Amino acid sequence: MNGPHASKTAETNRCIGRPPTKRRTLATKTTLHKKVISVPKELSRVNFDLNIGFGDQVPKEDKDEHLDILLQCIRQHRIEPKDIVCYRGLLTKIAAVPYEGGRFDDGWIISAQKKGTSVYLCEFKTPSAIEKSASTTQRQELMSYWGHKFETFVTKSSEGTGLATKPSLDLNEEFVSIVKGQIGETTLLFAGEIDCHHQDDSSKYIELKTTRQIDHSGQDRSFKKFKLLKWWLQSFLIGIEDILCGYRDDDGIVHTLEWYKVSKIPRMSAEHWQPSVCFQYLDKFLQFVREIVTDSDRIYTFTRRPGKTNVVVDKKAPDTFEFLPEWFV
Repeated sequence: MNGPHASKTAETNRCIGRPPTKRRTLATKTTLHKKVISVPKELSRVNFDLNIGFGDQVPKEDKDEHLDILLQCIRQHRIEPKDIVCYRGLLTKIAAVPYEGGRFDDGWIISAQKKGTSVYLCEFKTPSAIEKSASTTQRQELMSYWGHKFETFVTKSSEGTGLATKPSLDLNEEFVSIVKGQIGETTLLFAGEIDCHHQDDSSKYIELKTTRQIDHSGQDRSFKKFKLLKWWLQSFLIGIEDILCGYRDDDGIVHTLEWYKVSKIPRMSAEHWQPSVCFQYLDKFLQFVREIVTDSDRIYTFTRRPGKTNVVVDKKAPDTFEFLPEWFV
């Protein structure tokens, strides 16, 4: 089964848009700019301290925006909704289910609402995820910060200024691409965050990742089995061809950089997972959702428990799972 193909892209940092053949700004609510990749020539000799600025960052706002940003763009730019409307992160989680498991699997709760001919999907936190969030340690917060800080060492603003010297990071800043695609017979409209793009082509996006340096075969196996699966799905779904990885030590110091071609990742992990299995599951799940969600006056939920592949459906879910705002409905 073929993966999604992008037929039109609208980019937004709360709402910036671009048609595929000609770049133009449709609307802006902030002055954020896309970031351009900027890496040293010697990839094996870097010394990025990802701890710099920790404690001074503007924290991620703890509020549920649901699909609001995406819906604002749909309305403002008159984007035609498709069979399924959601965020890329949700598609990634669904597609990874056949190989999911272990202590990092929180399951998921997906709420669904129908408007017109489209089904809108929004993820809600599971009890497992809420429990983990409530017990987050400072070490876990620091390690999460490392990923954001890494971006400042390998990017510059589209205006040419470096980002590593910024006095503090705002973890709410993001640049999002809205993409039309298709899985099997299901058309999609989904949004995903973009880290940066190539210097010579602003339409060629790059995913930025950090991971612990690999010291033995067990770590290599885990990396290929779990992490590369998520990286590949995130990138492939939205049409990203290149990933830049920073290998760090336990103290948050990046010593080595490595480029990954997204097209080659499945071969690297062939003994652990297959793309066709992921997309077959995603295809069947989306078809199942479209068959179930038929009433625009109801709220539906699809729940998967941690470590399970079966999904429990509630066709009369409570109002706590309502997410489409009144101004959109």
